[in-house]
Amino acid sequence: MKSMIAVIALVFTAVTFAAVNPNMSWKELRKARSLNKVYFDLPQYQLTHGVFIWADKACLGGSNEDMIMPIGKKDRQKCVQWGSSSDNDGQCVKYETVYPRIAVSGTRYGCIEWGNNDSGEFTCLQYGQKPYSYNTSFAVKVFKHTGNSTDMHDQNNRGRRLFTKNLVLPLCVDVD
Repeated sequence: MKSMIAVIALVFTAVTFAAVNPNMSWKELRKARSLNKVYFDLPQYQLTHGVFIWADKACLGGSNEDMIMPIGKKDRQKCVQWGSSSDNDGQCVKYETVYPRIAVSGTRYGCIEWGNNDSGEFTCLQYGQKPYSYNTSFAVKVFKHTGNSTDMHDQNNRGRRLFTKNLVLPLCVDVD
């Protein structure tokens, strides 16, 4: 009887961990991470209007597939006016529909030269336009979950590496 229970437990354990493999979809891997079976980090994009999305929730769209956009619903409601009367103080009184996105590459205003100022403090010495380019494909390392923490983003939960899975942003027309 004990040997039968041991065999059943062994088979259950093998099936449980064999189920996590590189052929799984990102949705399935996220579910395995939420069940504390695996640990991995996905990159994020900051789109316009302060919207952050995980790379597995993004796609390439726009007229030349040169924009990073959220998969699924493309518009969001953003508060553009906050109340100031005692009836609605601190509450949104006017919303606007926005379409969060960001170009894969372009230029943006920012610091183009860093260094020490006259006081010896490390600071930006010159501002201007500078080029940027976002990655649209990643090699994501997937680890066996080992920690006791229930925080799926805690890096201390990383155990041995199980595999590396490629994540390439799909075209929005292929996933909508």
